[in-house]
Amino acid sequence: MSSTVRDPASFRDPSGFVFHEKGRVRRAVTDQGLAHARAVRATGLIDRLIAAGRLLPEEEVREPFEGREDVRMILEHPTIPFISYPYEWPFRLLQSAALLHLDIQLEALDAAVMLTDATAYNVQFVGAQPVFIDHLSFRPYVEGELWAGHRQFCDQFLHPLLLESLAGVPFQSWYRGSVEGIPVQHLAPLLRVRHTLNWKVLVNVVLPARVQRLA
Repeated sequence: MSSTVRDPASFRDPSGFVFHEKGRVRRAVTDQGLAHARAVRATGLIDRLIAAGRLLPEEEVREPFEGREDVRMILEHPTIPFISYPYEWPFRLLQSAALLHLDIQLEALDAAVMLTDATAYNVQFVGAQPVFIDHLSFRPYVEGELWAGHRQFCDQFLHPLLLESLAGVPFQSWYRGSVEGIPVQHLAPLLRVRHTLNWKVLVNVVLPARVQRLA
């Protein structure tokens, strides 16, 4: 395979990476990600999410990846017409992306699968419709484990939404200056006492901020 260009935003995940070839968008799955990728697809979850429009379609490509013996699977995806980022979205789009993420996590758990993270950058929009784009964020669920992506979900979804809805501060400028989201210790001081009387805010913002201060 020649004339491939690795996507500069795809560099963190050892299980695979996105690359571009002759106008096509493809995802390489490495040795580290192959077992999880096969196990998750065997549950039928990926097919159901694609059919429901929640996950970007995929098609396995039967071609080798020259120069990378560790690449064991190649998936091809349709091109998204316009790429946007969470700090560019209005409130309602970030909210719909958050709900999509939670819906996918719940459906995944029903299939004994779990999302490995909760970054808002794994969601894009086709028109006004949110769609999940990271096909390697799924792995088999281990009985009794907690969701490792919970804090990331709060920083990148919950806290920006609460910042605007409770404190009246638009989240976009803050998010742009802190691309990993808004930490709880930055949000908590902006809330008024009446906000902290809500048990959901107490559990998800006030108490975690207090624990971080003590730590």
